[in-house]
Order: sequence, then structure tokens, then C-alpha cells
Amino acid sequence: MNSTLIRMIACMLFLAASACTTTPVGSDRTSLQESSDPCALVRRLSRQSLGTDYLGYRLTWPEGEAAKELWAMGNKAAPCLLTVLDDPDRGVAAHVILTNIYHRDRIVPRARWVMAKHNKNKLVSVYQTLNGLTWRFDPPNRSYVIEEEQLHRNAIHWREELQIGSVQ
Repeated sequence: MNSTLIRMIACMLFLAASACTTTPVGSDRTSLQESSDPCALVRRLSRQSLGTDYLGYRLTWPEGEAAKELWAMGNKAAPCLLTVLDDPDRGVAAHVILTNIYHRDRIVPRARWVMAKHNKNKLVSVYQTLNGLTWRFDPPNRSYVIEEEQLHRNAIHWREELQIGSVQ
């Protein structure tokens, strides 16, 4: 390998490691006890717990300290994530985290773009589908809209698939 290629690979590895360990601006740090409690972390999920590149290449991923810690916990976090799949504010984030834990092979960039011609062709929203769940992502507000019935069907699917006892 030539030295330029080696330097490029080293830089990419450094940047990837830095991105995984940095705390997003404005995020609140938690105590060590809370960060090891998956249910406490699940309570901190929100509509902003999803990141997206707005271009459909990476689609969406867990974003923010709580979401990333839950993802890193793997199947230990699943029982607590299952409890919020019906929640309109945390259900999509829980679905994305569970998909990243159990079905990485189902993460494919599939997005339908919706352009508003009356708004100078600016992007208004993106319909995203991940592992069978579809929601409308609103880039200007970094938020999403989803039908509650679809969340409910998705929650039933995950509970049947994982067959994990409930957590209160």
C-alpha cells in the first residue's frame, strides 16, 4: 500500500471513531447509573432521536446520546424499547434502534421524495421506509409524522418476533 492510501485510511478511522464518541451539542450528560439503565434511556427518546442525511443514501439512524447508548446495548435494551413502540413520540426511534440491533440487513436506502412546486421546488418532506415501517420525515423541523395504527401493527410485529417478556 502506498503512504497516501494508508494516511487516508487512518484519517477515516479516526473520524469514524470520533463521530461515535462525541456528545451532540446541547445534549445532556447522564449519570453512569442512568446510562446503564435501558428503561431510563428509553424514556429520553424523542422524535429528534433519529438522524438522517436528507438525501436518502443512509436513510436514518439512531441519533443522540440515549439512542446511541441503547443501540450499543443491543438485545439488553430490547424489552424497554418494546414498551414504547406504540408511542407516537418514541415509537419510530425504538423501531430504528431495534432494526439496527436485530436486522442490519434490512437497512436499505428507500425514500420517496415529495417536492412542492409552489414552494420553488424546495424539499418539503420525505417518506421513509425501514424494515416495514413508513413515516413522513419533515427535514425543516427534524421531526416525523406517522399513523398511530401503523405504529400499533409494528409494535405487535416486534413483540411477536422477539417474544420477550414485558418490562414495566
